[in-house]
Amino acid sequence: SFELGRNFANKIWNAARFIMMDTDETAPEKAVPEDEYDRWILTLLSRTEKNFNQAVKQYRLSDGAQIIYEFFWKDFCDWYLEIMKSKSKKKHIALFVLKRVMQLLNPYMPYITEEMNQILGSKNVIHKGEYEEFDFDDKESAEKIENIKSYIIALRTLLQETNSKSASVKCEKNFLSEVKESNELALKLSKFEKIDIIDDKPKKAVAVPFSKGIVFVNAEQIENIGEKITKYEKDMRQIENEIEKTERNLANEGFLKKADESVIEMMKEKVKDFMSKRDRISEILKSLRK
Repeated sequence: SFELGRNFANKIWNAARFIMMDTDETAPEKAVPEDEYDRWILTLLSRTEKNFNQAVKQYRLSDGAQIIYEFFWKDFCDWYLEIMKSKSKKKHIALFVLKRVMQLLNPYMPYITEEMNQILGSKNVIHKGEYEEFDFDDKESAEKIENIKSYIIALRTLLQETNSKSASVKCEKNFLSEVKESNELALKLSKFEKIDIIDDKPKKAVAVPFSKGIVFVNAEQIENIGEKITKYEKDMRQIENEIEKTERNLANEGFLKKADESVIEMMKEKVKDFMSKRDRISEILKSLRK
């Protein structure tokens, strides 16, 4: 849609403005990673290019656009740039990735990508330049950073659910060093003030699992538990009403005959999402009532 394209163009411009702030650097011809975060984003970039090129060869142009969108917005902007900001990292890898993405996007968004290409220091217009698929693969770094992401996402969920200032983590032994190494980053990106590493989870706690363990807040740390329970009970009732209403429509033959396939699929996904939320709230209520 027009609005989606406009928002994506704004995202590109804002990302470029942030990357190029306070620097005269141009995008390097070769990527020289300095740490595991660089190797992670370069591995994802390489996978993205391979998947994109495969989609284009099969004339799946819409899928190709979606592949770039997912990588640029969710991996590069939402994670790599935030990590770069938090760790005060150098910008050469971000510049390299941005230029590669502009090359991929050029057939879809020729004007903004060509403008960015010139700003990034290219001497040739994109469609006349040589393109060779970027090849980089560091499975170990990619897996490690994905696990750290999973950990931080769990912390963010926990903060949203408890509004507490401190959290605890219990994780697999082989992930302990990563938790310690990423502590400062986890605090900055999750907004918790303190994260303790402990061996045993208390019986009464709000917990969120992640790929290598579990994060939680002791129920005793949560203020106004009674109010929280009342709020979650209200949320549960609203969600159950939505599930009932949506399932009623999906069971209505008249509705199913008239509705587009995409609408039906969207409603089925909606039910799954509501059920997931209901299960999560049920777990929280169980923890708070113990």
